[in-house]
Order: sequence, then structure tokens, then C-alpha cells
Amino acid sequence: MPARHTLALISFLVAAALSVPATAGTKTVSGTGFELSASLPSVTKPGAPIELTLALVPTTGRKINDEFPLSIAVAAPADVKVPRTKLGRADARVIGESRAVFPIALTPSTAGERTITLDVRFAVCSDRACEPQHQSIAVLVR
Repeated sequence: MPARHTLALISFLVAAALSVPATAGTKTVSGTGFELSASLPSVTKPGAPIELTLALVPTTGRKINDEFPLSIAVAAPADVKVPRTKLGRADARVIGESRAVFPIALTPSTAGERTITLDVRFAVCSDRACEPQHQSIAVLVR
């Protein structure tokens, strides 16, 4: 077996063994006191629901402010069905001072690339101050 085929096979087996899902449209935004990331599955089929996952993680010495409103507005093209375009704390899969994770359901009705934009508002705090944040993050759906 040629070396490049052996390497490809080994890479495939390692990824399968580790159960690492491939993602397309993964995007990360880092700012003062936080990291915000959004990811989608690598394979989408027209008419099949998918889940976009948004994660907010404060950096060392910071925490998510549980008193500040946390909101997400989802903007998608007309050919992508989004059951909930506005999300808040109650919609989180995980929520706490050290992490917030939001599942966002999407169903593309046609094949092709399009961009989903998330407008996220939150606050992170240090021991001295809280910093309200407003970030937009765009993810490519294929």
C-alpha cells in the first residue's frame, strides 16, 4: 500500500476511534475575557434538521454574569428554517459562571452554502468589574 494511502487510512481510523465529529462552518471569536464559538456538523442534507452549537467560555479569572441578560438572535436566509430566532438563558443546554452552551435547531431546505449569523449579548466579570459584550458570529452551512 502506498505511504499516502496508509497515512490516510491511519488518520481515518484515529478520528473514528476518538469519535471526533468533523465540523464545517466552525467559527471562534475571542475577546477580552471570553471565547465564543459556533459549530455545525460537516454534512447537511436538504430537509434534514441539524444543530448549530454555540458555546461561551470566560477566560481565566472571569465568569459569566448571571444577572446580566444573555441573548442570542439568529439570522438565516429564507431557505433555512429556524424554529427559534431569539434565545435566552432558559434555552441553554448548559449554563453557569464558567460556561454556557446553546443548541440552535436549523433545517436547510435546499443544498448549497449559506451563512447563519448569531448576534450574542452577554457580560463577563472579573473581581473588579463586569464588561457587557455584544458580538456577532457568522457560520457557514454547507
